[in-house]
Amino acid sequence: MTLQALNDQLLELRLSTFRNALREQQANPKYNDLTFEDRLSLLVDAECTQRRENRIKRNIRSANFPMQASLEDLDFSPARGLDRRLILELGQSGWIASRNNILVLGPTGSGKSYLASAFGVAAARNGYTVRYHRISRLLHTLAIARRTMGVVKMNLVFTAVYNVMGLALAAFGFLPPILAAAAQSLPD
Repeated sequence: MTLQALNDQLLELRLSTFRNALREQQANPKYNDLTFEDRLSLLVDAECTQRRENRIKRNIRSANFPMQASLEDLDFSPARGLDRRLILELGQSGWIASRNNILVLGPTGSGKSYLASAFGVAAARNGYTVRYHRISRLLHTLAIARRTMGVVKMNLVFTAVYNVMGLALAAFGFLPPILAAAAQSLPD
């Protein structure tokens, strides 16, 4: 297989980082001393690392954080009253695996949104899927979802009752089958 064909196949397989790392290995003579397995391992590692980083970036972007925040940029000055050890421990995201929640409370302007965003970014970096919601918007969304499910359930009940009644009436000859079939196809 020619080098161009290999590059084309790597492009087709969407292994662009693998392809770029292969080009670097070909251009740099320091890789010539490595075994085939070591060189292949470096290529696969580069591709996996890039995909992991892309997944984290995509997750952070889709979380809709109101600001760019990270635990590394937090101000732990004594005036803020933040427990450094506790914040860094929560940043490890063990609370998610334990199925616990975090409530961030404080006065207006104390940095609650920033801290919540920083915890979300830390969770995304630890491999969790994250979504940022303000409580008022979340409650509104849940209320709409609850109403929508009520309408869906009601439509399912009406459809089931109609199907039973319409089919029964058609089966006993009280309703021509063509009318029962036409009525079933009508929208709700």
